[in-house]
Amino acid sequence: MARSRIVRRFSRICGHFPQAQLAESEGVCRLVEDAGLFGRGIPWVGAHVFTATQRSRMSIWTLDHQLASAAKALRVSAGTTGVMI
Repeated sequence: MARSRIVRRFSRICGHFPQAQLAESEGVCRLVEDAGLFGRGIPWVGAHVFTATQRSRMSIWTLDHQLASAAKALRVSAGTTGVMI
């Protein structure tokens, strides 16, 4: 009973977040090539996130150093607020 209540509440909260546009593989490949992401340790999922973020004119926040560096270079970084060790 409590689990279903938590799931319903979470679903309601998530409905208020902005939705990013989906990134097609062709657009992701183009971004990887154009932005020089190949060989920088950015996973395929991360490249999809960057592409969707750019298309949706949004920003992302991460504590992952490689993703943060690439996000800053792509001008989609929301910045960081501290260091997690």
